[in-house]
Amino acid sequence: MIQQNYKNSVQETSDGVTTTCFSIEVNESMFEMLTAKVYNDPLLAVVREWSTNACDACIAAELPIKYDVHLPTAEELYFSVRDYGTGLSPEDIVGLFSNLGASTKRNSNAFNGTLGIGRMAGLAASDSFSVDSYYNGTQYSYVVSVQKGVPVTMHLGENPTDEPNGLCLSVDVEPDNVHRYKEKAEALYPYFDHKPNLNIEAKTDLVIEERLSDDWFFKSRDTSRFSQHNYVVMSQVVYEIPNNNAVENHGFANLVIKVPPGSVTFNPGRESLSMDKSTIAFLNQQFKLIKEEYASSAILALSETENDIELVKKYRYLKERTPSELIQQINYLPFASDPLKAMHSNSGPSYYGVQPIYATREFSEKTSGLLTLTYKSKHLVTAKKINNENKVNTDVFLFANHVVVDVKTRFKSTLTGHYSGDSLITWQREGTADLNEAVKVAKNTLDEMGVPYKLASDILSEYEGTEDENGKKEKRVEALYTSHVSSNNSIAKSSLHPADLVETQDYLCLRLSNTTPVLANTEVDFEEYMAVYRHLNIIEDMPKVMGVPKKYQNYVNDLDNWYDFEAYIKERIQQYSFRRPADYHVPTTVSRIINEDNYDKFPEVIQLFYKELKGYREYMSGQYYVDSPYTANAFKRLGAEFVPYEPQYDVDMEVLDTYYSNTQKLITTYTTDDVALAINVAKLERFHELHSTEQ
Repeated sequence: MIQQNYKNSVQETSDGVTTTCFSIEVNESMFEMLTAKVYNDPLLAVVREWSTNACDACIAAELPIKYDVHLPTAEELYFSVRDYGTGLSPEDIVGLFSNLGASTKRNSNAFNGTLGIGRMAGLAASDSFSVDSYYNGTQYSYVVSVQKGVPVTMHLGENPTDEPNGLCLSVDVEPDNVHRYKEKAEALYPYFDHKPNLNIEAKTDLVIEERLSDDWFFKSRDTSRFSQHNYVVMSQVVYEIPNNNAVENHGFANLVIKVPPGSVTFNPGRESLSMDKSTIAFLNQQFKLIKEEYASSAILALSETENDIELVKKYRYLKERTPSELIQQINYLPFASDPLKAMHSNSGPSYYGVQPIYATREFSEKTSGLLTLTYKSKHLVTAKKINNENKVNTDVFLFANHVVVDVKTRFKSTLTGHYSGDSLITWQREGTADLNEAVKVAKNTLDEMGVPYKLASDILSEYEGTEDENGKKEKRVEALYTSHVSSNNSIAKSSLHPADLVETQDYLCLRLSNTTPVLANTEVDFEEYMAVYRHLNIIEDMPKVMGVPKKYQNYVNDLDNWYDFEAYIKERIQQYSFRRPADYHVPTTVSRIINEDNYDKFPEVIQLFYKELKGYREYMSGQYYVDSPYTANAFKRLGAEFVPYEPQYDVDMEVLDTYYSNTQKLITTYTTDDVALAINVAKLERFHELHSTEQ
């Protein structure tokens, strides 16, 4: 990547004026600053820097980009990246791994790197790392380690090899960090254009729910739905755009903007953006361009849908992501089917989204007055006619279960039981209208809308007996009664389970006696199991829990898609390592007072304190963190593994509490908006510390 050119404003003269060039003293502190201290997240740094370097090596060799990444496991405690570029000669290895800042990539935007320190990221994660260069039939092996605070490159030997040219960097991993490397890989690689070959399964595909442009898209909300952050991706690395009043994002959130190399600047560790004037100006220009093209892109996306369900689904998705000032420009109704348009009483969506619909006079005319529509919500058993007094939201209507009633009588109770716990729209003939004509019109209308449906006769046949060879009715044994288990742990009375789902959808079988759970493990109560279930459901899609009465338990035991409630939860727990809050109080910093842009203006002890608190916040984020003590205790009782928080920085709390009490208060409580005040107070307390320790 072409590095931006920063020139000193001092000009050399020859009229007796002496100029002095700056130099950097080679010492322990300087090397530590350029290796370990440059990264707030050392593990992510080594994965990112070595992986982007591997891509660059293939680009430099003008070869297809191919590289192998070994993520650590319990049996193989190391992380490595192997590229298939040109490899390095012994002279190049010594030159590159003994010279911080050396880079061959600054003259081209084809490369990801520029600063010349990324290859040494292994020293941020460990005291040493190994280098194996496969170069023209010979493997050259080296170890880079820290000796007396200064990196040293040691030649271990060389051997003939049949391996293709390339470089392999490897670093040992502590057992407690095994799962963290996988987490870092899954956070990093989704944004890579070129994915690595991994030794284990990991999620490296980027989840893009909707791409309206080749240059930007919306990030899937894998954390809080209220997240307001936006991002840029440059040279395969994603950067969060920090909250900054100078950046006008026009109300966009979770937006990811792909930008050309060199478009924005970043800090030396490539972990965050450097919000200088050029970066702010570029971001503002990007947001402005996206705002200008967003409405037309969204409308085009709506126009390309094939039916009403896809149309409204896409509209709901877009509405959640559309800034308020643009929402009125997006309307799905022009692209809806004629029947759906007829069911709208006005022009369609408002600021608040899709509007209620009903069987309007226009809809009745389009369906020749042959149909009556009824709606039953999933929480009720009584259906009501859809009319001007009982309207249904468009999205509720489209995504409900639709049944065309092609029989004259004895269908209501069966349909109600079949769709117990689910919403239902029935399409019935109006009064004494011709049944066949009404069914035909209902089918055609639903087909035109693209809404799937079932015939009442098909559902009734699932519950009617079949005839034996003598013509005698036999009772079907497939009928199953189950109890719905709600998210608040309440268990409903048993009702007929949808026959078409008994053997096709996965369930967790909760054994019941009446409506009381019967658990094999009596040391853990039902509420604790459900607390664990709800948290696991955040991590993965858990099967739905259904209460099964005693008389049906043997039946579901023989079905492959029904799993024991207790055994399944305990098995899934073993697949993950969880996190819990620290046993001591950890304060939170006020981002408008101290943040990535200014923390380096505070004394070193405050910088370490800020980094430590940031590290703890990152530890707490994500789906494996269990905040509730009740839920955490339930996990423990079921044998879950918890990884305790390990401090990442050596913060001298005694010095902090003795000399920096006022600074702590200013950066951890909402007492002021004056950043300069906080920095000056910190400097005064630093002055006090220095003079107190001298006495």
